[in-house]
Amino acid sequence: MGRIIHSVTKWGIPILLFFIALRLAGGESVTNSLSLYTAFTLVMFFVGRLALKRGYVRWAGLALTFLAWSGLTLWVWSSHELDGVGIVGFLTIALVTGFLFGSAEALFFLALSLVSIWKFAYTDTAALDFANRMGLRPFAYAFNLSLGLLLTWLLLYFLIRTLQKSLAEGEKEIDHRRQVEAALQQQAAYLNALHETTLGIINRLELRPLLESILMRACKLADTRHALVELVTPDQSAMRLELGIGLPAPYVGHLTYKGEGIAGRVWETGETQIVNDYSNWEYRDPQVDVQFYAIVGLPLKAGGEVIGVLALLYENEEQRFHPELVALLERFASLASVAIQNARWYEAAQKELEERRLAQTALLESEEKFRKIFQSNPVAICITTFDEGRLLEANYAYWDMTGLDPATSLGKTSEELKLWSTPEARAKFIEELKRKGSLYNPDDSFYDEHGNLKQVISFYERMRIGGKDYILSMFYDMSEQKKTMEALRQSEARNRVLLEAFPDMILEISREGVIKNMVPPKGLEESMPVSMFVGKRVGELLSESAAAQTCFAMERALATGQMHAFEFEQKMRDDYRILEARVVPAFPDTVSMMLRDVTQRKWIEAEREKLINELEEKNIESETLRASLASIVGTFEFSEVVQRILDQLHQVVPYDSASLWRLDGKKQILIGSRGLPPEISQNLEFDIDEQNHAVPLFNGELPYIISRDVQAEFPRFRQTPHNYIHSWLGVPLKMRGKVIGLIALDGKQKSQFNEHHAGLAVTFADQVAIALENARLYSDLQADLAIRQSLISELESKNAELERFTYTVSHDLKSPLFTIRGFLGYLEQDALAGNVERLRSDIARITAATDKMHQLLNDLLELSRIGRAMNEPQEIRFEELAREAVTLVEGRLMERGVAVHIHPHLPVVFGDRPRLLEVMQNLVDNAAKFMGSQPQPRIEIGCAGEENGSPIFYVRDNGIGIPPEHHERIFGLFNKLNAQSEDTGVGLALVKRIIEVHGGRIWVESEADKGATFYFTLGGQPPPPPSAQDADAKTGNKK
Repeated sequence: MGRIIHSVTKWGIPILLFFIALRLAGGESVTNSLSLYTAFTLVMFFVGRLALKRGYVRWAGLALTFLAWSGLTLWVWSSHELDGVGIVGFLTIALVTGFLFGSAEALFFLALSLVSIWKFAYTDTAALDFANRMGLRPFAYAFNLSLGLLLTWLLLYFLIRTLQKSLAEGEKEIDHRRQVEAALQQQAAYLNALHETTLGIINRLELRPLLESILMRACKLADTRHALVELVTPDQSAMRLELGIGLPAPYVGHLTYKGEGIAGRVWETGETQIVNDYSNWEYRDPQVDVQFYAIVGLPLKAGGEVIGVLALLYENEEQRFHPELVALLERFASLASVAIQNARWYEAAQKELEERRLAQTALLESEEKFRKIFQSNPVAICITTFDEGRLLEANYAYWDMTGLDPATSLGKTSEELKLWSTPEARAKFIEELKRKGSLYNPDDSFYDEHGNLKQVISFYERMRIGGKDYILSMFYDMSEQKKTMEALRQSEARNRVLLEAFPDMILEISREGVIKNMVPPKGLEESMPVSMFVGKRVGELLSESAAAQTCFAMERALATGQMHAFEFEQKMRDDYRILEARVVPAFPDTVSMMLRDVTQRKWIEAEREKLINELEEKNIESETLRASLASIVGTFEFSEVVQRILDQLHQVVPYDSASLWRLDGKKQILIGSRGLPPEISQNLEFDIDEQNHAVPLFNGELPYIISRDVQAEFPRFRQTPHNYIHSWLGVPLKMRGKVIGLIALDGKQKSQFNEHHAGLAVTFADQVAIALENARLYSDLQADLAIRQSLISELESKNAELERFTYTVSHDLKSPLFTIRGFLGYLEQDALAGNVERLRSDIARITAATDKMHQLLNDLLELSRIGRAMNEPQEIRFEELAREAVTLVEGRLMERGVAVHIHPHLPVVFGDRPRLLEVMQNLVDNAAKFMGSQPQPRIEIGCAGEENGSPIFYVRDNGIGIPPEHHERIFGLFNKLNAQSEDTGVGLALVKRIIEVHGGRIWVESEADKGATFYFTLGGQPPPPPSAQDADAKTGNKK
């Protein structure tokens, strides 16, 4: 209908304008009713077009229809004739209105038409000039017209209804075709997404790009902008939102558990979940801000298990997920599952490859660590072939223990090295090793190359490398421990002989306790005569308790017929002795009691038990020391060594806090601690003076110091933060007999440390010094390697400079020689010709050439002396140095009219004053020499901050400047930007060499025609002022 109205107004406006123009051209009046109606129609057409643009199609159509009906009515009225043409017009308007707008509007215009017809009839009856062609009376004619109009309208109405039904059926068929086309388009979109996803499976193996591709194609398939993918975590505990677009994007990383929300339900049931009203869904996730209406969750499965969920959302409540779309999405999700699983397999493969690479790197590092541990291990280790016993590798401890020379021993068999007494012995050893795989001999021994007996604990392990069998042998030297055990066995044997040499005393005692007979101990017959004992009661000779024990033993022996033994203590002369009594029944009323002095035996047994306990403790301590020292010696990083030393020492000697100190001249410096209060600085230092309680250790006067009440002995420990210490143990660290540091152990209890702890600490300290020295040597080695690399780089630079130097010298020295040689020829010719003026000119040129050569040689000589001939370094006021340099080049400055400004209060430097004066003289002279045509030449000398603690000096001018491409070249030997300049090209090279010898660097910042600024630093710093003790030592004063 809009198109019809648009066409009517579009073509009606120019036609009406043309009609009005024709009437005006024909001389018609513009004020009659037809012209006014035509103008009104033209206005209504314009209004109708404006209404169409604003969307009022129905109202614009009704207005234009009413306008047409009005025009028809006006035409019938103007023609004064009511005939069939008017009736057809009214009927046509009614039918068109019904077809375009509906039955109500058609009835409305039909009623208006009938009213108009009867109005015309009434007008005719009222004697107006209104006629009809049939000659009937007006009302009869109006009735006939009305009846014909109604009947005709009814007939056309039913025809139109039939036409509308046909059109409706056609419209349904068209809608069905559109739905089929939409389904085909959707199917095509699915097939396209299927094709693209298949390509994604082949071409995209990274998981995230694949997920992005899946979401984009799923959104395109479902006609939405909101989607997400959640994948099950490796531990199967939850699903993580891996990627989201649209509304789910802020929730990336959100975890969902089974049964929670759409994804949790899909995971739990393994089936597609469709929710078209999510806000009222009973399983919705309360943490999700609902900004959408419909959602579908599709399971992503692999091997029958859910590995993730693909979800799509509609934010428009009119959109719904219908079964056909869900079916397409489920097939798409199946393909996406395969793609995701392939991507996961690919990433797993990449991860496995990376892990293998890391494992290979770790293996190489482990091999390097094993090599270091192998070489530095105190246990003697060697690796030999299995069959021949060919020595392949051994550590330093093995060479030290056996006395073999590695240069001549590696590669030789055990038979060549005479390691076994007979080949049969080794064959028996090999057979046993094959059977058991490893052997352990705690009491092994062999002779080294020098004939010394080595008693060792030996370990043999059969190992397989590269498909071949080898033997790993380890020997722990037990020679000293064996000597100790042998001494103990000898002591036990001596004690046994002593015990057997003591005879027993035998008494015969009656039931009443009277001694009937007595046998004195062997060798004591005279001092213990029989008369002293026979006839006396036991109570008269023995103490009350001993007599009671004897009587009880006699009764038990007589009652049981068995021997009864007991011990008692008896005072003999001035000493108490322990006696062992054995009571044996001899007769029915008599017993024999044997007395043995077991005092010595009891002492020996106690001592033996004490020795055994001490030996066991020492063995445990030795093993602890061995394990602790092995972990320390195998470490080379200094801070880790210090921490391990303190940790392992705590296993041997119980302490509350400990510290490790380094001896540095007259100071002891803290290098590591364990358990110290936090307020004690790690950079703590103590002077080694009469107040320092560790002076005897540093002087080597004592092997250790034990203070059982340190606060009473040293007042320093009464002060905070040291007042928690009551016991103190100090052990020196020695390397090749020289004290290099100190281990200090602190205890919160008095008398916490004893001599035994000190001995263990001394043993530990000997190995600790080795570990520290190893760490230091390792650090020094790394530093030496860095220095060597620096020297190599410097040597390469020097070689390149030497090449340039050789070429330039050969060129620059030849040039004056060629000049001299050429003018000598001219000199001869002019002398023969008697041309005095030319003769003088030739001599002047020869003199200039020799002067240039002399200047060049002097510059080269001066350059070669830098770094070899140095003056005594001293403190230099840089402002004075700059002013002196300006004075030396004052002639050139005055000649060029250069103004020099030196900043006041420049820093004090430390270095070779004459050389640094050359630097400033060259830089100032250079600046004045290359001023160009500057009308107001100026040189500025100052300081621009610091670099690494050293001041940055500068010399700035406003001369011709230096292009950036020549900034590095100007410091090269014989490099001159102007080949015609009077200098030799050595000046800036000389400056650079002097500054580098002082540990600094020089650079230039400049552009052409904008002046130049030369910056430089000096690394040397003034030495610290000498202490009072150093001053006294130098002057010989003694306090």
